[in-house]
Amino acid sequence: MATCSAPKRDGTPCTTPVVGDGRKCWAHDPAMAEKRAEKRRLGGQNRSTAKRLSKIMPVRLVPVWDQLEQALADVLSGDLDPRQATAAAAVARALAVILQAGEVEERIRALEAQQPPSEQAGRRYPWQA
Repeated sequence: MATCSAPKRDGTPCTTPVVGDGRKCWAHDPAMAEKRAEKRRLGGQNRSTAKRLSKIMPVRLVPVWDQLEQALADVLSGDLDPRQATAAAAVARALAVILQAGEVEERIRALEAQQPPSEQAGRRYPWQA
């Protein structure tokens, strides 16, 4: 397999395979410049806090996050009493705990439903043998 003919930034030869019939790899081929720019834009968007947050946080908590973030900005600007922000954070924490407990319960029920009925008979708790 042919390798790229372009040098790396440090001057050493690039060892990446070439793209198609060309002589340069994806990173060095001028014809790929537009695609590289698009991938960089997408990469930056996927690294954003909002994008990462949407992957790990339940959808129902995203507005709570937004409100707490705004509350922090308001406290720092002097528009909101820190005690009100503390109260809001405590309520948000309680909401998150309740939601998390509900999700755990839902997962346990789904696992129990997957067990054959003979294994479930006579067991009050899933961890009882």
